[in-house]
Amino acid sequence: MGTIVGYESQILPSLSSTVTFRPVILYSVNSHDYRVHSSLAVTRSDKRANPVGSRVTVRYHRDRPSSAEWNPSGSTLAMNVWGIVGLLLGIVLLAAGILQKRLGAVRTGRKQTW
Repeated sequence: MGTIVGYESQILPSLSSTVTFRPVILYSVNSHDYRVHSSLAVTRSDKRANPVGSRVTVRYHRDRPSSAEWNPSGSTLAMNVWGIVGLLLGIVLLAAGILQKRLGAVRTGRKQTW
């Protein structure tokens, strides 16, 4: 277990109104204290759900306890998988639409203008 001791905020240069938050977590392994600056940016709702002082589960490498990560909701993997599925579905639907348009043009004998 670890404790959130703060959040680093950063404004994304390409999207000046988008702010990301990266938690700073303090945890101990075998009486040694470690601090991890999470590479995972969290949303405002994750930040509200896990305020400074919150106890959170930290996963660390058994042989290198200084190498750790934190996942606020456990859903990042699921979000990534659904994002990839959505992207692939979009590509398939786009390809199907282009193919249907081309086949329709061939059947009617019309010349495509695009």
